[in-house]
Amino acid sequence: MIWAFVLVVVTSVAGAAPAVAAARGVVDQQNLGPAVDGTAGPSGWAQTFRAGVTGYLSEIDLVAREGAGPFTVRVTEAGGSTAVSQGSGSVTGAGTVQVAMTPTAKLSAGTTYELHITAGGVSFAVTADRYAHGSLFYLGNQYVDMDFAFTTYVVTDYEASITGMPPTGVLVDEPYSYQFTLGGFPAVAQTEVSAGALPPGLTLTSGGLLSGTPTTAGIFAFMVRAWTADGQMLALHTIQVRDPEEPGPPSGVVATAGVESVDVSWVAPSESGDAPIIDYTATASPGGVTCTTASTSCEITGLVPGVSTTVTVTARSAIGVGAPSDVSSAVTPYTVPSAPVVSVTPGDGQVDVTWSAPDDGFSPLTGYVLEQRVDGSPFTPVATLAADAVAATATGLDNGATYEFRLAAVNAAGQGPWSADASSVPFVLAPDVTVDGSPLEGATLEPGDEIDIADSDLPPGATLTVELHSTPVVLATQTVGTDGLVSQTVAIPAATVPGAHALVVHLTGAGASASVSYAFTVAAATDPEPDPQPEPDPEPDPQPEPDPEPDPEPDPDPDPEPDPDPEPDPDPEPDPEPEPEPDQDPEPEPDADEDLAETGASLSGPVSWTLALVLLGATLLVIARRTTRWT
Repeated sequence: MIWAFVLVVVTSVAGAAPAVAAARGVVDQQNLGPAVDGTAGPSGWAQTFRAGVTGYLSEIDLVAREGAGPFTVRVTEAGGSTAVSQGSGSVTGAGTVQVAMTPTAKLSAGTTYELHITAGGVSFAVTADRYAHGSLFYLGNQYVDMDFAFTTYVVTDYEASITGMPPTGVLVDEPYSYQFTLGGFPAVAQTEVSAGALPPGLTLTSGGLLSGTPTTAGIFAFMVRAWTADGQMLALHTIQVRDPEEPGPPSGVVATAGVESVDVSWVAPSESGDAPIIDYTATASPGGVTCTTASTSCEITGLVPGVSTTVTVTARSAIGVGAPSDVSSAVTPYTVPSAPVVSVTPGDGQVDVTWSAPDDGFSPLTGYVLEQRVDGSPFTPVATLAADAVAATATGLDNGATYEFRLAAVNAAGQGPWSADASSVPFVLAPDVTVDGSPLEGATLEPGDEIDIADSDLPPGATLTVELHSTPVVLATQTVGTDGLVSQTVAIPAATVPGAHALVVHLTGAGASASVSYAFTVAAATDPEPDPQPEPDPEPDPQPEPDPEPDPEPDPDPDPEPDPDPEPDPDPEPDPEPEPEPDQDPEPEPDADEDLAETGASLSGPVSWTLALVLLGATLLVIARRTTRWT
């Protein structure tokens, strides 16, 4: 708070009262009648009166009775010739005439003065005698003491005066002007700085005008002297000159989170400073991103979603930028959700679409939008889903057609980006599985029999796998072509164990997962007749296998009596090898199969497996010659 102190010191001639600004003065003498009918004061006559107060005679009012024209008025001391006040006027008709007087000296209370009126062709009203030693009027044949009808005004507060309180808190470099009110009569007081010093850049004229442009801040005390011929007045003033002030801080800052932004509002400062506010700047922290406006709200954009943000606001004027406001409460800017990751699973005339909730963009999800298209046509809406949904099923689809699906999440910021297009082909796995044109289901086959498999409207790129169960044996695999068709022929392996079996067809890949099974029976294979072997020459085995326990050689002739004393051959000759006959072929080597046949051994051993392998090889050769696509 800035205080201004004014000390007023008045000096004057002896007996003078404190001065105020002079005006008309006070009524001193007043003689208003009744007027004497038919009598008018002649021009040039003198009217005497005694002053009741001390002061300057400023005005005399007369009552014109007849005639018209100019006139003059002089007031002198009784018996004197020097005017103490004089004035002039003009009469245009009967009535009161105000005459402004110019005093040259003061009237003194109790002193008698003479009122002299000079007028050509003008007469003024008179009254019966009121003032002793007044004017004598000649009426008829005698002189009669009568008085003019008049009123005098005397200024009693004629001394110098100065009033006023110059504004303090003056700004550096801001133009300044102040006019003091001056008093004094008949002349207005003049002014000067009699002590102290004005603020640099200000001056005071003799007419009481304090003006200029302050250049230096500080507190300056100075004495102003106002004076006239009748006295003076001294007034002590203090002016503070200060540097201009910026606006105060705004208040009530409120921040509201938006889409990668913050909406800010505030209340204008209670102290606007020394110049009008031009605009405001709101600053976000962290990051320092700002918005500027002439109003009391704006939006800070370009903020990082998910980052806790506070805001301060400053006001700016021509003086400069003021202090910042208090920090707002923290808010978190948000953005649209991220794109979901979508999975699709085809079915019969439908596709199941599943996903997990994406990043919500720091604003709770409010739902999802699901769209689809078929065979490259424009996307069309399928459904608007709840915020907690994680799956949806598109139904009424055409098997074999290619459908694409996309999904977008929605929050307060709006709809987020679409997911990547997820492609799927609805299908039903129901192949035609036949043997020689008849259904496989329930049939009885033999190893080597062929099975035909065909299907359509399957997902391109899926893999068809054909297996023989119980113990799975993969018979064939095939990739579904772009036309969705498959055609496959498989054969029952030669080594298939007779009995109940199933042909299982799997479809996997390209989003597909399905299997179908067909039961059938495999009969025992019929062994082929072995090729006839050439008959060997009937020749005794040169080396017959001895019996494990040979019986004693029988007596060739049991009847004769043995030689009691046989004589051994001292040098027995071996029996000669029989010579082959010239035309007879050599005897062939005995065959192992014949040995087995002769011994009655079973053919279910190595020979049987050899035959099985031969049959399997033949079967594979047949299969390899078929024009079937294998993977």
